[in-house]
Amino acid sequence: MGTKRVGWARIQSLINENANTLQQRRYVTQTISATTTLTAADAGQEIYVNGATAIDITLPASDDAGMWFRFVLSDNTADVDIIQGDAASDFVGSVMALSNKDTATASDTKVSFKASTALAGDWIEVVSNGDDWMIRGQTAVNSGIVFS
Repeated sequence: MGTKRVGWARIQSLINENANTLQQRRYVTQTISATTTLTAADAGQEIYVNGATAIDITLPASDDAGMWFRFVLSDNTADVDIIQGDAASDFVGSVMALSNKDTATASDTKVSFKASTALAGDWIEVVSNGDDWMIRGQTAVNSGIVFS
């Protein structure tokens, strides 16, 4: 190793860069309360779904590996459906419930928070692998979140 000297200006710069890096990170969030079609630009968000009225949320095509969405139910008055935006995509995975689970099959094109059954705080997460939507989630009530 050499004996390179570092000036005060460089030390201060490094301290400032570390301070910026260490700042708390926050989720990017939005609330959806009407039928919506998401785009790749919406990826990386935690989305609170207000099911005060029935809504459909259509996912973008799953051809961009790494796209991620988390949906959290905030009102369970009506059905909230998360729909595949591309017929070539499949949901792959399961949603865990109180004492059972619902697992996606190739014929499933949507996953639903069921009205008056799912509870506020129930969630699903979808991540694209470039072909399909990998899905996982949790509900405190059997049949609160179902594939169809």
